[in-house]
Amino acid sequence: MSSENQTLSLLFMTSSFPASTDLVREALSHFGIDAGARITFIKQRENQVFRVESDGQDFAVRIHRPGYRTAEEIECEAHHLRALRDAQLLVPDPVESEFGVFALPVGSNQQLVSVQRWLPGALPIADSFEVFTGTGSLDERHVSELGSVMARHHLHAESAPTRKDFSRPAWDADGLFGPRALWGDAAGLRTLTPEDRLVLSEAVSAASLKIQALGKDPSVFGPIHADMTFENVLATDEGLAIIDFDDFGEGWFAFDIATALFFATPSPQYPALERAFLEGYQQVRRLEASVLAAMDAFLLARGLTYLGWAADRPENPASEFAAAQLCPWVMSAAKKYALSGSTGWTSYQYSTNLAQGELR
Repeated sequence: MSSENQTLSLLFMTSSFPASTDLVREALSHFGIDAGARITFIKQRENQVFRVESDGQDFAVRIHRPGYRTAEEIECEAHHLRALRDAQLLVPDPVESEFGVFALPVGSNQQLVSVQRWLPGALPIADSFEVFTGTGSLDERHVSELGSVMARHHLHAESAPTRKDFSRPAWDADGLFGPRALWGDAAGLRTLTPEDRLVLSEAVSAASLKIQALGKDPSVFGPIHADMTFENVLATDEGLAIIDFDDFGEGWFAFDIATALFFATPSPQYPALERAFLEGYQQVRRLEASVLAAMDAFLLARGLTYLGWAADRPENPASEFAAAQLCPWVMSAAKKYALSGSTGWTSYQYSTNLAQGELR
């Protein structure tokens, strides 16, 4: 891997609290796992993730960053995973503690720990950052299957009743744009010029209006994964499995689609990948023309969330890459969107035809 891609692979995968196997060991017995199990540190994003191997069973143990998720939010995630599994969707299996909860406070600081069963023999369909930089590629068959799998998730979200104790962040207009955005305000990125911020303000206003015009009917808005990037999509013998529901919450289904496609937008493959994804999706669930017409707005919104992430974490080494590489790509699209309502990324005519059923 090149030094540039090593830097890029750090993006959104570092946080400020130290990795510790001590907390993992302290938690294991409460989840029915031998405290002497083998523990391997896997990654650090908003949470630390460890692989635990014990008596022929493997588990993923997450130490949640203090203040990022409440116990209620983690419980809600676990119940959502259980419901998806009941609907025969391939997702992680959360493990309940001996106390009947999925989120357990551990250690002197009472950090929350949760456990899921490890998905054996599963590999990501691609590396988002390699796809973005052109150093990696995607199999169109995987992209088409991902479209179908996402559509099944959305069908479940549309039909399943919302739990009374549902407690998750909202990827609504406030969650996507501006000072209350869940991942931070893109306008706060220090490398932006005053002219950039003016363009950004115009683009955000237009995109927000386009998105909000869809309304929040259950056919367009509901529980979404919100981070279905390629490394969170694993190829297994049974089909594609979706992992990492840490950002799951209520939002527009089209935002999930934009998340899946965003890192492929610079690729020469993008028109074919977009087509494969939308065809796969619409084999399972129809997308209305109004939703497809808003895809540029959702793609721009997704890009801005990554800039907001970097703006909120200026001390993080990955923020420098976001400013140098992601920012020019997203700002170029923002300028186009402010002028024309298009990012220049989507195959809009194809999308329109597909919505009208001409290519189904």
